[in-house]
Amino acid sequence: MIPLYYTDQGCGEPLILLHGNGEDSSYFCHQIAHFSRSYRVIAVDTRGHGKSPRGEGEFSISRFADDLLQLMNELSLDSAHILGFSDGGNIALTFALRHPERVNRLILNGANLDPSGVKASVQLPIVLGYRIASLFAKRSDGARKNAELLGLMVKEPHIDPSRLSSLCMPVLVITGTKDMIRDDHSAMIADSVPLGKWVRIEGDHFVANRNPEAFNHAAEAFLKEEYESHIRCIALDLDRTTLSPSKGISEETLEAIQSAIEKGIHVVVASGRAFASLPQKITELPGIEYAITSNGAAVYHVPSERCIHRTVMTAESVAEILTLTESLNVAYEVFVDGKGYASEAFVRDPVRFGAPPSSIPYIRSTREPVADIRSFIFDHRQEIDALDLAAGSMEERDRIEKILRAKVSDIYTTTSIEYLLEISHRDCGKHAGLSWLLQMLSISPKAVAAFGDGDNDAEMLRFVGTGIAVANATERCKEAADFVTRSNEENGVAFGIRSILKL
Repeated sequence: MIPLYYTDQGCGEPLILLHGNGEDSSYFCHQIAHFSRSYRVIAVDTRGHGKSPRGEGEFSISRFADDLLQLMNELSLDSAHILGFSDGGNIALTFALRHPERVNRLILNGANLDPSGVKASVQLPIVLGYRIASLFAKRSDGARKNAELLGLMVKEPHIDPSRLSSLCMPVLVITGTKDMIRDDHSAMIADSVPLGKWVRIEGDHFVANRNPEAFNHAAEAFLKEEYESHIRCIALDLDRTTLSPSKGISEETLEAIQSAIEKGIHVVVASGRAFASLPQKITELPGIEYAITSNGAAVYHVPSERCIHRTVMTAESVAEILTLTESLNVAYEVFVDGKGYASEAFVRDPVRFGAPPSSIPYIRSTREPVADIRSFIFDHRQEIDALDLAAGSMEERDRIEKILRAKVSDIYTTTSIEYLLEISHRDCGKHAGLSWLLQMLSISPKAVAAFGDGDNDAEMLRFVGTGIAVANATERCKEAADFVTRSNEENGVAFGIRSILKL
């Protein structure tokens, strides 16, 4: 990392300005003078530009975005509005996709997702200039620097358009009427962002500098405009996501949930738990109307405690699972009509079957012990929401899962914790329960955010428009997520609601 040069003028909400390729922060002289009357304006010289040192290694948009994060940390800026021009816009967009919680509003002036976004009449001379400069780079410092700068425009950026739908902050795309960026490319960027809009201003690529009055008017109107969130529903996993072993659910998390509800957003529980074992602090929270339970097998209307949708396992698959696991050293849990039951041996000593000691109070308070659990399961085989096998270890769990999936065709298997294999009907899963509920509420999955930590949350996080994993989540869950928030012990759900979703 390097010490970036920047100017810092005015007071109020921070507004960071990022210049384009080959320029420096003085490009924004008209914006600094105008916006510093109402904002704290921080105009940055990108590394190797203006008064900022070059540092080691190759230039890249990714590295410039890392430099911005370092600067914001040094200035103790939790978040800021960011205005980026040309390559500065590409840096700003890359930064926003990585750190959405640090960006309040985003202004992209003449940005592009990849080199094809530049008009061919402009890009072809750039490519030619880059090739010529590269030929002489070893002999001339000037040619080397020119090749380095042109290389950024030839090789970068490479931003996947599908990722733009995950941006939750308002985004303004500004271009000139005779811009070097293709109009259809700019329109696509704005249309891909839920709270995106596109404004064209009379002029070329350099409208901020050459038509500052019109540019500043458009940017200021955007910064002051009132926006409603595109999020209409939030689905919350509970254990190790919304809840933590040390403090259950914190007041900060409760306040964030309540704030979202007060904004008219449906906050939905999405848990592997049976309905009867949901925490009262959650179910009694005003505005919590629906709960997806038993990994999507049952959906409840919380205030009336009424099951409004249920998908039970088939009697044949339950019988087959009992047969295939008869000789195995496993403990059974079973969920019937929203209640949890387990073998007496498991309730008495969960650790013997792989459960962590910290889970003992929860297991003993939410599972009714049954002396002959296998007979109980068989007798209720036509009314089972879900069936869990405590296998003792992750390796044994995976081995059993392979056996069952090969032999039993109509089951859905997942896991929320290492020792436990969770089984339900093949049409289940939290994503399936959430899909059913969203259809009932006439809400698109794109307008939904979901939080989770386990493998059993991964499909749900992929299904919704904005998937958020807590920092303590499994790798599979993180890979499925659009964003990673703080851990459950650090109020990650509250941070995600406020800083990522901007609610």
